[in-house]
Amino acid sequence: MSPGYKRTIDTATGRVYIDPNTGKPTEIVPSGGLSPSGLWVPLALNEDGTLATTDIVGVPHFDDAIEETTPGVEQTLIDETVPDGTTRNLSQVLVVTRVTGVFQVVSGDVVIGSGRTGPGGTGPMTWSPPRSLAAGTEYQVLFQSRENSPPQDVEAYVQATDMSTS
Repeated sequence: MSPGYKRTIDTATGRVYIDPNTGKPTEIVPSGGLSPSGLWVPLALNEDGTLATTDIVGVPHFDDAIEETTPGVEQTLIDETVPDGTTRNLSQVLVVTRVTGVFQVVSGDVVIGSGRTGPGGTGPMTWSPPRSLAAGTEYQVLFQSRENSPPQDVEAYVQATDMSTS
């Protein structure tokens, strides 16, 4: 199967040209990224031109909820417990609403993340590396809108990966 283009390498300069069968070759500059150790490395692509990525280790897990806000009252949007034989690695939490408010992610009685919603919103709350929670650990996403706000929908999303421990 033909790739749909012609690639030419100028061996004297090392420049690479791509002609997408138009008769107008274009110099292609390899894209790269900076590794954690400070080395520049080229990006790897699949044959179809999409970015080659490593497989996700574990099973993706998502929690989501939508509720109507109760102004000035703390609400539990998500309340989950990590199943037996599993470590859950939390990657990101997103709480979305038009109302100004605050949210917390708690594990047991410990706050492990927080953010704001509304015009001063902080966007997604991300753990990098992911936050590991052991089997049997309860976690919650709590939200409180400002006292005098109108009731609105509030959405919560948790992105995680489950790893089997058995």
